[in-house]
Amino acid sequence: MAVAIEMQHASRACVMLDRERELEFWKAHYAHSPFHQPGYTFHDYEPALKLAYDAYLKYHGQRVEEVVAQLRDVFLRDHPRSRLDWLQVRGIVLAAWQRLQPSD
Repeated sequence: MAVAIEMQHASRACVMLDRERELEFWKAHYAHSPFHQPGYTFHDYEPALKLAYDAYLKYHGQRVEEVVAQLRDVFLRDHPRSRLDWLQVRGIVLAAWQRLQPSD
């Protein structure tokens, strides 16, 4: 279960996220995730996961599809030497974002 907590504060919705706990989850489970490819380590995926968490907090309340183009630009600018291409990063962002969604 993800650790994103939604709250109301002075008429604004707030969300808190235990980023370290989420990173630990993916560190333990990345090898069995749909985005994993042989030859890649958690270290390769970590920047994409951090991007997902930062975006989830910044754009909370929006759908990931609404912000994914902006995230592409940020990732390519901030991580030009990444072993991952954008399609791999996109898959990681979508998986992390989905995990953070409240379950019904």
